[in-house]
Order: sequence, then C-alpha cells, then structure tokens
Amino acid sequence: MRDIAELIDALDAVVAGAPGFVDEPLVVEAAALALQLRRRTGYLGGTLVLAIVGGTGAGKSSLLNAIAGETVASVSDIRPHTHEPLAWMPESADSGLGALLDELDIVVRRRHDQFETLCIIDLPDFDSYAQAHREVVERLLPHVDAVAWLVDPVKYADPILHSEFLAPVSQHAAQFIFVMNKMDLLPGADHGTVIGDFQRLLRDDGFDDVRVIPVAASPIVGSPQGIVDLTDHLRERLTDKRVALNKLVHEVRDLVRRMGRDAGVWGGTGNAFEREWITTRDSVVDGLAGPPGSSQREDATCRLSDFIAALAGAAGPRGFEVRERMPVNVVAQVVNDIAATAATTSTEARRNHLDDTIGTPLRSWAYGRAVFGA
Repeated sequence: MRDIAELIDALDAVVAGAPGFVDEPLVVEAAALALQLRRRTGYLGGTLVLAIVGGTGAGKSSLLNAIAGETVASVSDIRPHTHEPLAWMPESADSGLGALLDELDIVVRRRHDQFETLCIIDLPDFDSYAQAHREVVERLLPHVDAVAWLVDPVKYADPILHSEFLAPVSQHAAQFIFVMNKMDLLPGADHGTVIGDFQRLLRDDGFDDVRVIPVAASPIVGSPQGIVDLTDHLRERLTDKRVALNKLVHEVRDLVRRMGRDAGVWGGTGNAFEREWITTRDSVVDGLAGPPGSSQREDATCRLSDFIAALAGAAGPRGFEVRERMPVNVVAQVVNDIAATAATTSTEARRNHLDDTIGTPLRSWAYGRAVFGA
C-alpha cells in the first residue's frame, strides 16, 4: 500500500482552496475528514510499525532476534543493556518510514527482506517504571501501529508496572499487544493460570478483551516457542490496518470527486478552454467581417451562446455561475458593437474586443477552477 501521507496533504490543500468554489457543507465535511486523518494514530503507510517495550531483562532483544530468525540486536544480562533504539525495517521500505524513524531519532537501522511490511523498533531497556519511561511510550503511540509490552512470569504482577505505567495509558488499549516471555521457565500446567492472572490485572488497569501471547524467545533448551503465534497476530493487525486505510483512502477520493463536481472542475473545466475559445472567437470575428446584416449577428450570438452553454455544462452544478457571469443580453450587445464597427476596425482589434468583453471574464472563471482542480 502506498504511503497516504501525501494524500492527506493533498486533502488539506483542497480544503484550503475550496472556499468560493465549493458549497460550504462539503468544505466542512472535507475539513472534518482531514482532521480525522491527522489525528489517526499509527504510521500512515503500508508497513506495520511495532515498538517492543519492557523492563530490563524482559528479553526484548531476544524476542526481536527470534522473530528475525537471526541476531539483529545484541543480548546481555547487564542492566540495562539496550542503550539506544534500533529499527528492524524492510529492505524495500518507503521513504515515509525513513522519515518517521528520523522524527523518532532512531539512527540504528537493520534492513531485512523477511517480512516485507513489518518494522520493529527495539526500545532501550526500562530500568524502572519511572514517569519518564511512560512518556517515551506516550510519545511513540501517535506514530506507531502497535506497542508490544513484554513481561515475564516473575515480574508481570509488579504493582508499579500496573499503577504507574499501564493504567495511565489504557485509553490506548487497542494499540497494545502483551507478550509474556520466558514461559519455558514455568511448568506447562501453570501456563494458563499465570496468563489468566495477568489478563485479570490488565482488565483492572482498563485493558478490556486483552490477549496475552506466551513465548519463549530464548529458551534454555530448544528453539524459540510461540513466535509463529505472535507473527500471525501481527499479520492480522496488518490486514486490519490495510482495510482501515483503504476505507479512508476511498472516503477521501469520493469526497474530492464530489467537491470537484460541485466546483465544476472534475470534468476538466478549464483544460481545453483556450483552444475552444480561440476557435469560437475567430469564427465570430470572421462572420461579422462581411456586409452588416441580422443573420450574421444572430449566427455570431448563437456561436458564443453555444460556447458558454458548453462551458456551463462541463461545470456541472456550478454551471449557473457561467450563465450569471455572461448573460445573453451582454453577449448580444458585444456582438452588436463589433458588427457596428466591423468596417472601420481591424480583425485584430475585433478579436481583442471580444477577448476583453467575453473571453477574459470566462477565462478567469474557468482557470480559477482549473487551478483548484489541479
């Protein structure tokens, strides 16, 4: 999926230029949609951006390595070990993702070609659940699609974790994924009990319908466990994200089309104006060059009226503006003036007069909408 940040910028530009061209209710609707898109949390692109968060020793780097299937982040028992954030990002990542990482001051980046649409940010260890650490996550939430909070069977019930960190951010529950690592340290019979207790605590914090994914990212014996369940869940989130973004893209496109039709620009008003006007103008001037007579004037008036009617027809709902700007009596008067002086003025002078009196007012209207439509 293409990064839609540019689409949002374009919608903002349409909203800014719409007054005077588009009816106010449509402008208000477009402004509301633009604001909704700006306030939407998550990365506005086709990649799912996941931040892994957890206290020292939870195994964040081990989890990233298990997902990657190779050593991406170094692992150590030193407290804390991860000193600076690291991004594991697709080799073919779009420029928008790079700009996001720049904005988040993430310099260390590891490229991969395993998950085309997955970027994982491994954050520094939290040596405590201090307010500053919660602020780090709160700063991330508007920019990432999900936050994977990592705990282990020993520390998952830490009162400070729940009261000082999780409860205050529970309004963002939809963005959180909870992962309990080191499940290999528990007897299998205890897995359900521990997971259930953690879910109970999370519900008390304000996280409803929460799912906890058990893993063993770096078990004492054997290969990592639970990683497939986690990556399957991430793929489901990516699918949901794509559906939501596609819906928003369709809403934007539909709204812009409606605004274009209302402004009289969707059908290309203004694009062919100059060519059609020159043809009409020259035929009118040439037709009035002969001996004066009512038939020549009627023919000239009809040619100009047909041109104006075609322009109004292309303008859709705004066609009335064309007719208001150039009523029939004005056209007839211009034709009479040119016919009356045809014998004493040059062809160029008659063309200029027709341009000044009819062409320029219509051109101003058509080009204004062409610029807005562009």
